[in-house]
Amino acid sequence: MNFTDPISLIAMNPWLLFLFSVLASFIISYLSYFIFSLIIRRYFKSSKTKVNHSLRASFHVLVIVSALKIGYSVANLPTSYWDSRLDKVLSITLILACTMFIYRFIDFGRSLFYSHLEGEQAQIMQARKARTQIEFLFKMAVIIVWIIGVCAILMSFEGVRNFGTSILASAGIAGIILGLAAQKSISNLFAGMQIAFSQPIKIDDALIVENEFGTVEEIALTYVVVKLWDSRRMIFPISYFIEKPFQNWTRASSDLLGSVFLYVDYSFPVEEARKELQRILSLDEAKGLWDGRVSVLQVTDANERTFELRILVSSIDAPTTFNLRVFIREKMIAFIQENYPQSLPKQRIEYTRSPAHQPMA
Repeated sequence: MNFTDPISLIAMNPWLLFLFSVLASFIISYLSYFIFSLIIRRYFKSSKTKVNHSLRASFHVLVIVSALKIGYSVANLPTSYWDSRLDKVLSITLILACTMFIYRFIDFGRSLFYSHLEGEQAQIMQARKARTQIEFLFKMAVIIVWIIGVCAILMSFEGVRNFGTSILASAGIAGIILGLAAQKSISNLFAGMQIAFSQPIKIDDALIVENEFGTVEEIALTYVVVKLWDSRRMIFPISYFIEKPFQNWTRASSDLLGSVFLYVDYSFPVEEARKELQRILSLDEAKGLWDGRVSVLQVTDANERTFELRILVSSIDAPTTFNLRVFIREKMIAFIQENYPQSLPKQRIEYTRSPAHQPMA
């Protein structure tokens, strides 16, 4: 009994060749994905670096569309009006799937970078600098990827391609017009590049800006989001931080000195207050707030009614410093109220009777 050669049979039948090409594309793609996953698990031990669901889903879509496109191209199916339209739809879908996969892959690379920093126990300041730069580069890469994807889709249409070729001669004039129209946006974009690499501000920096205290929550391409102490958000054009002055409390390091001011009567014993400060800092509640570097109590001012005590303490960052100041202020006020209530600020009035009102002998 003669059997037809399977390969020849597949090659002779366009639909069998289509199905075979689709199956082969699936197998090759999933083998590549399996090898990629093994490499990720081998070189990045943290569970946070596993291939996330978004990347996996975009990869599956890319594999399906690529397999259909390859099978359709290889099989050379009988052409018709609808077949040509199907080929165009597959081409556009493939470009979109490829663009989405590249976007998800870049995002996955960003997460790998962050997990690597955590795994290496990187210093806080270095990690924040790197995070600021990688966030800016990520946003730039995403914009470039999507622009290329949209352009590729448009150029797949013959009419758009011819139109694009015809306007190349006027590209110089158009560029000048667009440049003038988008001058402010381009200025913000270059300001964003300057901030990303010179870094007058970084993500999580503590700032005083427009008389408000907050932390840098997001640095976008053209704006900066500052989260205020009461969870409000202030949005600034990114050029603001190039052109105007502001306070950056964590420019070189995140540790800060916090101050507490107290006003007491002249009868108050300063040495007892110094001992009480050390006792407060030794409490369990203060161990998570005070970093142990600075603890000073000084008399910094005096007037006709009271003198001023200034307490300086150190902490690891701005929010912790605020909580430490509040904690010390409450404890010191309670100490004065319980032990030296007579030393609370008071108004002295001395009354003397004049000679005209002296009683007669």
